[in-house]
Amino acid sequence: MSSRDFFVWTERYRPQTIEDCILPDIVASTLRGILDTGDLPNLLFAGGAGVGKTTVARAIARQLDMDVLLINASNDNGIDVLRTKLADFASAMSFEGKRKMIILDEADYLTPAVQPALRGFIEEFVGSTVFVLTCNHPNRIIAPLQSRCSMVDFKITKSERPKVMQRMFMRLSQILTQEQVTFDKALLAEVVKLHFPDMRRMLNELQRFSLSGTLSREICAQVSAKDIDVLYSILKSKDFTKLRKWMSEHDDMSSSAFYRTMSDTLPERCAPESLPEAIVLIADYSYRAAFAADACLNHLACLTELMSGTRWKG
Repeated sequence: MSSRDFFVWTERYRPQTIEDCILPDIVASTLRGILDTGDLPNLLFAGGAGVGKTTVARAIARQLDMDVLLINASNDNGIDVLRTKLADFASAMSFEGKRKMIILDEADYLTPAVQPALRGFIEEFVGSTVFVLTCNHPNRIIAPLQSRCSMVDFKITKSERPKVMQRMFMRLSQILTQEQVTFDKALLAEVVKLHFPDMRRMLNELQRFSLSGTLSREICAQVSAKDIDVLYSILKSKDFTKLRKWMSEHDDMSSSAFYRTMSDTLPERCAPESLPEAIVLIADYSYRAAFAADACLNHLACLTELMSGTRWKG
């Protein structure tokens, strides 16, 4: 299947080689070393959503000509997965003599009962199969599993951010041009800044807001200063009914935009004695957003807790 056969841009433009992936220099250097030697250990890829962990794993397997089994551990996370899909794939004979790779995507969702069992499978099939675990939160991976993998942290340092952001901007510019989408460069730069480093989110948003052939400015729509004034007025009055209504009118705001807006505006609105606790609260709900099934409900819970326990200026 050609890449052009994919409707979804994240698949159509998924990098096929390590060289095509947008990565911090230290990560790219590490991965190139693995490819140059061909000596592939079990790997644990850690980093935020959309930074390319699964794409990199698939690219390595393609460049080393390996058979691949991809398991989404957020869905298939029970012991039966190990007993069926994983074991069957690892134990089956490869008629072409290829090495095998099992990618356990979002491995931090594996249940506590499964993780110790996975350790045994890694040891059992060490001669034929490489395991690559990807996760957002490595602290959720038990120590015996971490010790059996070489960890690669996809974290982007402050010094590398400008370079990586520039590369993302250039790649997205090429994609929009190839898709014959008219766009404003300043607007695209705002998209990169808003969703960095989540390249997958950027592509999804660009595709969504360019169906007309022109990139819509609504892609960076944020609540206005007037909306923020109304929100803090509601929080001060502790009116939950009005709070629910406000949230329903702004349910299209992304989690990253929501929590950034709250953290930026709180110091001007919150009483000094309440500010530290309020910031910690926002950070906690921002973390929970990675696992929330309903982002709007998570936002509402955050605002409700702020409303009930925070002292405000004025």
